[in-house]
Amino acid sequence: MKILAIFVILFSITSQIRAYNVQKCSACEAVAAELSTRLANERPRNHLDARHRLDAEGKRYGKVIDFKISELRVIELIEDLCTEMNKYQLASHDNSSSNKERSKDSDDEKQRWILSSEALVDDIADGTNAESTEASEHLLKEQRRILRISCSDIIGDWEDDIAEAITSGKADSENVRDVLCVALGKYCPAPTEAGAGASHRPADEL
Repeated sequence: MKILAIFVILFSITSQIRAYNVQKCSACEAVAAELSTRLANERPRNHLDARHRLDAEGKRYGKVIDFKISELRVIELIEDLCTEMNKYQLASHDNSSSNKERSKDSDDEKQRWILSSEALVDDIADGTNAESTEASEHLLKEQRRILRISCSDIIGDWEDDIAEAITSGKADSENVRDVLCVALGKYCPAPTEAGAGASHRPADEL
C-alpha cells in the first residue's frame, strides 16, 4: 500500500507541474486577491521627509514625498506577497463552495486556485488512514510550491508596471485583478461586452 501511495503522490505532482501554465489565470487571480486585500487594508501615512542635507545656512533641504506615490509604499505592498500563496490549493470548478457565483472570465481551466477554506470535502483526502493523509499533505505542499513560483514569476515580470499602476492610482483594491491579470499579463481573458459592466471580485470572494 505504501508503494501505491508513493506512486499516487508522484503521479499527482507530475500532473500539477503539467498544469502549471494552464492555471495561470486563477494563479494571477490569487496574487491579485492578496494584493487587493493589502491595498484595502492600507492606512493613511505621513509624507516621507527626505530633507536630510543642510544648506550653507544650516537649513534642511531635499524632497518631501507623498507616501502614496513612493517606492516604499510599493515595496510594502508586494513584500512577501507570495508567502500568502500558502493559503491556497487547487480545486475543480464544481468542487469549490462558491462555484455557482463564478463568472466565465477565467477561461476553461478545469481546476483553479482557491482559498483552502473554500475547498469542499471532495478535494481533500478524508484522512481515514495515514497513507491517504500523507499523500494529501505532499500534494498540497507541492501545489503551493508551484503557486509560489507562479506568483514570483508574475510579480517579477510586472513589478515596474504594478508599481506605476499603484502609484498613479490606476490600480486599487477594486480593479487590481483586471489591471494585473487582464490588461498587463493577459493571463485572463478580457470581459465580454455583455459582462463588461460587471465588477470582478478577488479570487477569494468568487
